Amino acid sequence: MELQELIALVDRQEELLRLKTFNSSVAWELGNLFHEKIVKEDLPIAVSIRTISGKILFHYSSDTANFDSQGWLDRKFNTVQRFETSTLRYALFLRSRGATLLERGLDPAKFVSGGGGFPIRTIDSMLVGAILVSGLKDTEDHAVIVKVLERYLNVGHLPAYPIS
Repeated sequence: MELQELIALVDRQEELLRLKTFNSSVAWELGNLFHEKIVKEDLPIAVSIRTISGKILFHYSSDTANFDSQGWLDRKFNTVQRFETSTLRYALFLRSRGATLLERGLDPAKFVSGGGGFPIRTIDSMLVGAILVSGLKDTEDHAVIVKVLERYLNVGHLPAYPIS
């Protein structure tokens, strides 16, 4: 796929995967779907669901998740919060500009250029939170989030981002 096609695909995912409402009960329901997927597929990942202000509403790390996943979750959150888009979308933006985090004045210890952070928006486009997954390849982290949101929202399968 061409870069612009990848950007359009991620934009479409973000547009379609919006919630009617978001609160701690919704975070718990989503979190339980993540837990179910992690256990069923024996995924070595950590997941965090946060309000856009940073309040953690759900967090789970599988027994096989790496300790470094926490740092990655924080960096992914910072990126979603700052740029109001998925971390994969921001990585594609950087790629389209031929830029790096450092060239944009961002500390790679605080931000990330890769998948695994996804904005939680309500249907009226309000940014209210973020879902963060870490432990797999960044595009696989992104895919886990998309699959759980598809299931939660009961939407048909969206075009999948190619896993590299």
